[in-house]
Amino acid sequence: NLPPIAQSNAEKDTPKEAEPEPMTSPQRYGDHGNLTDVRFVNDDKEVVTVSIEGGVNVRRWNVASKQLLSEIKLASDEHGRDVRQGTLQLSADGRNVVAATNDYVGIWDAVSGDLQQKFAIPKKEWEYDCVLCLDISRDGSRMVASLGTTYMSGRVWNGHAIVWDVPSGKEINRVTYQNNFHFVDIDLSSDGKLFATCNEMSARVCIWEADSGKLLLETLQGDDWQSPDPDLIKNNMISDVAFSPDDSLLAMSGTFGIRLVEVRLGKRLRQIDAPYSYHTTTGLEFSADGKRLARNGTGVKGIESSYAVPVFDTESGQMLFALKTEADAIRFSANSKLLAVAGSDRAGALSIWPVTGDVITSLPVATVPPVQFHRIDSVEANTHYRGKIAEDFANRWNPSWGEAQNGIQYGVA
Repeated sequence: NLPPIAQSNAEKDTPKEAEPEPMTSPQRYGDHGNLTDVRFVNDDKEVVTVSIEGGVNVRRWNVASKQLLSEIKLASDEHGRDVRQGTLQLSADGRNVVAATNDYVGIWDAVSGDLQQKFAIPKKEWEYDCVLCLDISRDGSRMVASLGTTYMSGRVWNGHAIVWDVPSGKEINRVTYQNNFHFVDIDLSSDGKLFATCNEMSARVCIWEADSGKLLLETLQGDDWQSPDPDLIKNNMISDVAFSPDDSLLAMSGTFGIRLVEVRLGKRLRQIDAPYSYHTTTGLEFSADGKRLARNGTGVKGIESSYAVPVFDTESGQMLFALKTEADAIRFSANSKLLAVAGSDRAGALSIWPVTGDVITSLPVATVPPVQFHRIDSVEANTHYRGKIAEDFANRWNPSWGEAQNGIQYGVA
């Protein structure tokens, strides 16, 4: 909260930075894989990504130039301490990384990589001893996690959740949902006052009051939801819940499609028939203006591709278009004109797509152009080096080469 600094005449005369040209075709950013989250920052001029590659990596990219601006690894209090799959994510402003280890939930600084806070995971043998999934509110006030167990393949008969006050680091309360399996997805409202849960096996969606743990809404999404395509899928598996940016709507996604529910009244507003039989990492993402809703990479009937990201109009329920790409995480830009797609393609796991203009009726959309490599020189696990970068790497680290066989030679540094 520093006072504004008076501008000098020289600063006033300095021309403003030119606005980048609007993106008209999908772009790829660098050679890295295993991305779990992406966020637009700095007025949509940059994106921050987080991935797991020999540790947890945080990278920052310039959207217009596709330049890699920075790359760090998160600090760990124990060598080789892993984060749990499905928990690694970025805060809404991209300033922090949030993830669960087997011992605690941590919040790290996304610029320095330093561990800022630890939240203890309660232990209760056979009921819960780990975090399965978590979320932090947009305002950073609350964090909620689904508690499960590493025993019995992680399935428990009750759903358990814990709520923390982020500024103080204190536990606020825990909730238990009796005889309905563990929560497979959990989402906080923007202000941290509400959180939603879903149970995949029992197809139940609930809305809870975060501070009191009171159950406000309980819905069963199985009995009255019939498959729009029984030849494709017969069982409805609810896997995702997401609040709209203004917290007025709750979207729930299953293998039959998507439903939108008014949060205040608990009334179903719209049903979108969009069945699928297979998916990558599931997820839902509203655009910042709330007018569009995207779903992570799933099979979309009529598209000649293994996976696609369908984008729907929240008013009409119509599918506007589908991006022909895999996806492990998706995020709209603040102006709702771009959609960042984080996948697991080692040739270029991050791509950004323009999602403006008229409804696209012809599918599939344009193919993503070839990737441009920007990796800075480093040594880490699960890394591929190509061309001149590989030659420079080999010369620098002086591998011990074996004999060439069939045109291939191996070296170990």
